[in-house]
Amino acid sequence: MPISEDDRTAGARVDPDELWTFAVVADTHINASGRATNSPWKANAQANGRARAVLAEIERSKPDFVLHLGDIVHPVPSHADYDAAVTTFQTMVDSMSMPVHLVPGNHDVGDKPMAWTPAEIVNPENVERYEQKLGPSYYHFDHRGCRFVAVNAQLFNSGFDIEHDQWLWLDRVLAEAKEMRRFVFLHYPPFILHADEPGNYDNLDEPGRSRFLDLVVHHDVEAIFAGHVHNFFFTRYENTDIYCAPATSFVRNDYHEFGRASLPIETESGRNDVAKLGHFVIEMGPEGHVPLIHRSYGQVDAELLAIDVGASGPSWRLNAPCAVDLRHAWAEEIEIPYTGGVDEFARKRARNDYPLLALWELGIGVCRLPLHDLTDERTRARLEVLHSKGYRFVPFVLGAPTRKQTTQLVQLAPLVEALEVVLPGAEDPATVTLPEELAAAGIEIAFSRMLGHGDVATGTGVYSHAINHGYLVDDLTEKSVEELAEAGVRRLVVRLGKAQDPLTTIARLEALLAPHGIRAHVQVRMAGEVPTGDEIDPDAAQVRVIRALLAGMAYPEHLVVLDNLAQHDRGYFRRPGMLDRNNNPTDLGNIVRSLSRVFADEQDVRIEEGEASTLVVSQSSRYRVVYPSAPLSFDDVLRSHPDTDGAVARAVVHLAAGQYLLDDDPSLDRTARLTDGPVLLVYPVNA
Repeated sequence: MPISEDDRTAGARVDPDELWTFAVVADTHINASGRATNSPWKANAQANGRARAVLAEIERSKPDFVLHLGDIVHPVPSHADYDAAVTTFQTMVDSMSMPVHLVPGNHDVGDKPMAWTPAEIVNPENVERYEQKLGPSYYHFDHRGCRFVAVNAQLFNSGFDIEHDQWLWLDRVLAEAKEMRRFVFLHYPPFILHADEPGNYDNLDEPGRSRFLDLVVHHDVEAIFAGHVHNFFFTRYENTDIYCAPATSFVRNDYHEFGRASLPIETESGRNDVAKLGHFVIEMGPEGHVPLIHRSYGQVDAELLAIDVGASGPSWRLNAPCAVDLRHAWAEEIEIPYTGGVDEFARKRARNDYPLLALWELGIGVCRLPLHDLTDERTRARLEVLHSKGYRFVPFVLGAPTRKQTTQLVQLAPLVEALEVVLPGAEDPATVTLPEELAAAGIEIAFSRMLGHGDVATGTGVYSHAINHGYLVDDLTEKSVEELAEAGVRRLVVRLGKAQDPLTTIARLEALLAPHGIRAHVQVRMAGEVPTGDEIDPDAAQVRVIRALLAGMAYPEHLVVLDNLAQHDRGYFRRPGMLDRNNNPTDLGNIVRSLSRVFADEQDVRIEEGEASTLVVSQSSRYRVVYPSAPLSFDDVLRSHPDTDGAVARAVVHLAAGQYLLDDDPSLDRTARLTDGPVLLVYPVNA
């Protein structure tokens, strides 16, 4: 995919020998025993089993250590079950083969000082009790040239002597590590949306917040990891990344305001929305860090699934062989209502960061979006933050950009992969005049054209009010492509209708465009041609996405743009997406994630079509994508699709489930039916 490595240090490939990992766990909310809980929510009764499943996955993935961000147990210190819950947690982690570093949460030592909380407030006695059972409530340790600093955030603004001692200590341990990379972990995030936001249940209050952030900036902390909110958030303060980690136990109900679909009864108003549960694995390299989300889906104990592709696949960055069109709001800020659960006296503002989490998870590093997103002050600031993590953007505009837009584009040129200019009316690349400043700033132009009503066949015989643009493959000829090249065109936007196969069509484009040095932006539509919307065929959508990704791998000079990140289930042109309307991954999302991770380091890919399958050959590996017409068992898949030399696959990746099934796994049920959907066979390297 055409992404400049000069602007992607955070997304660059790293020697695997220089990488190491640590795990981040938050909000386990352990109960005293079994499924007995002092909470009225059913989801809380699952907390112990869910924690055991996550810890088992961490043990299998062998990070260097584990950070726990607090709310270790659910019973608060004054509750009779507190000591028993602590003992239960200690039993869980005693068998871990790597160190587990803890920081207290509000359930462990009491809430931060608040006049309106119904729960008990932090006090020296609770802190002492915690430290007697679980160790220091603030401390630091060094590992591989990094200093990790654990902070007891509940003490901020308390006025206790121990708070004063912690401030002096924090400044000192950060200052002493000026030659090291520095990381801080605590329970409460400093803020959710803005550093100057009002205090609420989910952030640090003033003056402690500003004092803490001043130390973070002064000592150039690389990242802060926080829990408490049971939802994912990412922001940046000066040069410091701030992450809110998912919980292992349950989801906080109030942030389900981000969703657009009604919640099934089993989700308990969002508390048991299991797709949002999990943990982070932080991949550390010499140039930075990458957070990898491992969703647990609420698994408990023996229900632990087969190896997750994210845990077993090679190291990866933002290297999916595709871009994505961000049709829906991707950085939406909303006001969370006060409902009496945790906040009652004010709304709190928050940004829905689940689209960003999905992009990270999918490995997609190039996003198509309206030029307005770059020129709007709020979204522009967010794009600049994302660019620092390796993202680049393809803005689009109707007609030549205005003088003001040009000035803004030039200022943001490092963020821009290319600018798509849609030519209205009879304009064409040979006659249009674009501002010279764009070329001087190194901004490449991808030309598109408006399509008339008669250019796109609906097959219905009725008139439909639909806006279409892009060059059509069937209209491109040797002569027309030659004329475009003579006019200076180096990138061309091509519209790929739903009836066109991405892999074979992009192969045609390569043959037409490559001799003239033209690269295509191929918009792979997932919707039909009439706005009333076809019935969505999940099986056909999965095959279409797979073949689009294979085309992106086989023809990396072209930018393959998947139609939509989020599912569009209302309005005009309904289409599937990689996220559902409650911000959870769909089967399509899991397919993109699986292929992006398995093929992370593959280059010089060659594609060979077979019967109901596609062979993928790289310099070092051989794979086969199989599109079964009926469910098959693991053994059925292996027997029916050997490699060309007869070799049997060593693993099967169930793409929609994200499962990596190894042939030599003795626990694998080889005759059980695999979940419906396409699979990827991984052949032995020497085959």
